[in-house]
Amino acid sequence: SCNNCFNPIASPKATTFYTVIVDSNGCSNMDTLTIFVNDRFFIPEGFSPNGDNVNELFEIVGISQYPDMSILIINRWGNKVFEASPYKGDWNGTNQFGLSIGEELPTGTYFYIIDLGKMGPDGEQIIKGNIYLNR
Repeated sequence: SCNNCFNPIASPKATTFYTVIVDSNGCSNMDTLTIFVNDRFFIPEGFSPNGDNVNELFEIVGISQYPDMSILIINRWGNKVFEASPYKGDWNGTNQFGLSIGEELPTGTYFYIIDLGKMGPDGEQIIKGNIYLNR
């Protein structure tokens, strides 16, 4: 935020190295400082939409980095149960398709296909995996 104030503010978007030089009464000292930016992206292995207000939604950490992200969730028989584009981290384990929209899905493993819309932290754009829903 400034070159000569006591408490400068830095907001780097990536890990950045700074050099700090202090000069006072003819004495100077220099040091380097590294600001690490945590670009965390994490998909949980499970969630529990059981009404206890803990882990109620399938929330992906770092989802805000991918505003165009879309998700498809299917059951073990390959039936689509949830789809969203963009995904807002709001799936609560209900069925969005089939005979009863909104029906609570049973405990079990479900499979997801995520399209990040751009390259992810490991260079991927499409991520496939599974999520355990526990009631």
